[in-house]
Amino acid sequence: MKLEVDPEFASLIPPLTAEEYMQLEANIVAEGCRDPVVAWGSIVIDGHNRLRICTKHDISYQVVQRDFEGRDDALVYIIRNQFGRRNLSSGNRCLLALKLEPLYRLKAKENQQQSLGRGKKGVQKSAHLFPTGKTRENLAKIAGVSHNTMDKVKQIVEQGTPEQVDRIKRGGKGDNITAVFREVRAAADPVPDSQNPLI
Repeated sequence: MKLEVDPEFASLIPPLTAEEYMQLEANIVAEGCRDPVVAWGSIVIDGHNRLRICTKHDISYQVVQRDFEGRDDALVYIIRNQFGRRNLSSGNRCLLALKLEPLYRLKAKENQQQSLGRGKKGVQKSAHLFPTGKTRENLAKIAGVSHNTMDKVKQIVEQGTPEQVDRIKRGGKGDNITAVFREVRAAADPVPDSQNPLI
């Protein structure tokens, strides 16, 4: 079976730096592909870089199949999998979690309608992926931050510049979420920090 790269799924994964990619390529060429490529049917779920490198160098690799109820469940798996495998900045973690916001809101609405219509029988099999509760609190929990931090990142995304969003992806001194948030707030509404409840 020929594997396919789904552009939406691939875009969910923060790209490796050039140095990280070169190191991964060197490791695979020297040692072979130790980690399997995860697929859902013919669609790659995890291992896009490994697949590209193995194809380029004609290196064999193992494929492990995962079963999902639909694209939404696959998308949640991809994002959650990134948290466990890569050293991501808090900003990157929040940005990944925010990609789940539309799904969480939709699932919350569906669960509410099902509860009103059919009681507990309406709960879907994928309820473990979309726990009940407030969306913002669930997203913050996934990202491993407070909901206050998640709110700051959301405002940076909505009101900041692409350069400011890139800075919170990198993190570090002067590029942390709070520092960038203060810049965004100062540009949007020059209210003293002491009067802003998020700071």
